[in-house]
Amino acid sequence: MAVLIPNSVMGAGAESFTINGTYTGLSSVPSALHSSTAWTSGFLDSYLGIAAQPNNPIGAWLPLTQALQLAQPYAPLATGFYVYTLDFGTVTFGGTTNPIFTTAFDFPTGTVITAFSYSSVCTKYGKDGKCKKYESNWTATANSAALQITGNKTGVPEPMTLALLGAGLGGIGLMRRKRKAA
Repeated sequence: MAVLIPNSVMGAGAESFTINGTYTGLSSVPSALHSSTAWTSGFLDSYLGIAAQPNNPIGAWLPLTQALQLAQPYAPLATGFYVYTLDFGTVTFGGTTNPIFTTAFDFPTGTVITAFSYSSVCTKYGKDGKCKKYESNWTATANSAALQITGNKTGVPEPMTLALLGAGLGGIGLMRRKRKAA
């Protein structure tokens, strides 16, 4: 899995988060910053040092990230992404065992979440039935299938706000009672 945080976000190159996965080789994986230099041009697989298809050019995601940032007053525009990688080990897809990922981390607007899978297939067996030749390749998530964070979560009111609301409603109720009694 790769998490791309816009390089215009303060502290984007020094984030630390964990993603949990079910039906994965590892159930909890901490993020690892791929490089202290942001990805600002070319293809994501090349930046990561692998060869994968389909191609993921920076132009597939950066314009939408910039458009989302324009909607936020005084937000600087991203020119690239800091890339964090998370390796969940062996994942088996199919039916009821498709992986589910969760995190408590609040990703900034414009963050892109994508994935790569590595597979190795036997292409030649020996007379003894053992594999003699493997073909390995990387597969990337299609640009249109990546997840992009388009806004922040709505905050939950803190307990004091709820207490004040309750007190206000209670006060209105008392006022109505006094009027009826009078």
